[in-house]
Amino acid sequence: MQSAWKVGLLVVVFVGLLGSLLVFLGVSFSKKEVQVFQAQMADAGGVLPGAKLLMAGVQIGTVKSVSLESPSLARLTLEVDKSMRLPRGSVLRIPSALISLGENPVLVVPGSGPDFMDPATDILPGRKETMLQSSLPEVNETLASLQVTMKEVQALMGNVSKVLTDE
Repeated sequence: MQSAWKVGLLVVVFVGLLGSLLVFLGVSFSKKEVQVFQAQMADAGGVLPGAKLLMAGVQIGTVKSVSLESPSLARLTLEVDKSMRLPRGSVLRIPSALISLGENPVLVVPGSGPDFMDPATDILPGRKETMLQSSLPEVNETLASLQVTMKEVQALMGNVSKVLTDE
């Protein structure tokens, strides 16, 4: 009789630890309703099935599979929560990091269109970002502006040179 309560206590502790482990790992026994989207990109490096799909920092789904559609094109199958609607014009971004520890999330940048994408017909375009693009999201616009400024400085220096040689 004395060992029976020890066995009971051991079972209760084991069930509690198992439940805590499942909650910690995020295991869900209820299947969420999802809609399946397709995405295409030239480089899907670092994306694995099961990777989180984030919009505005909130998980809206997962990557179901990654496959090679052609020698230069990867296809991602995305499972998005049924309650989420992706605005038309949305694109996928895969951020890059100098040191990548853990899984690499896939970011959805919502489009600005008034209507929404149809999972049956629309394909999300995507791109993998360089480390500089990930760190400084507006680096392309900044570099373009810098390039225009440099051309204007070169033209100004040419004009100054002409003025100085003419005198």
